[in-house]
Amino acid sequence: MSKSASNARAKEDVAATLLLVDDDVDIRETCADILHDAGYRVIEASNGKEALAVLEARTEHPPRIILLDLLMPVMDGFAFLAARENDSGLRKIPVVVMTAISEMNRSKIHHDLTRFLAKPFDMRDLLEVAEQYCGH
Repeated sequence: MSKSASNARAKEDVAATLLLVDDDVDIRETCADILHDAGYRVIEASNGKEALAVLEARTEHPPRIILLDLLMPVMDGFAFLAARENDSGLRKIPVVVMTAISEMNRSKIHHDLTRFLAKPFDMRDLLEVAEQYCGH
């Protein structure tokens, strides 16, 4: 592969990267598999603390979108969103919350969110979100 083709492929990989944050292994693996099969690069984290560590390590090439569960141990999605609010770099990354929390309770979340995916969600909706923010 030529150097320019290699650089173009690296840029494409960065553009198609998502961060998937969910403590439920089955949900995380299923979503990651579907996204991988659709050609996206998925970085996984099982809680907000792991997600922040991933993002800290990827400051040069952050993911294009964060798919975030709210109810998790260690650091839940609410605490992650609060940390995101205090970081100008993280605020630039769109967040889609994946949650089973009722719509009424979702309205109490005052963070700059891009979208909600209500669990259980249709995998076509997940792929639509990926396409919208990462392209393909």
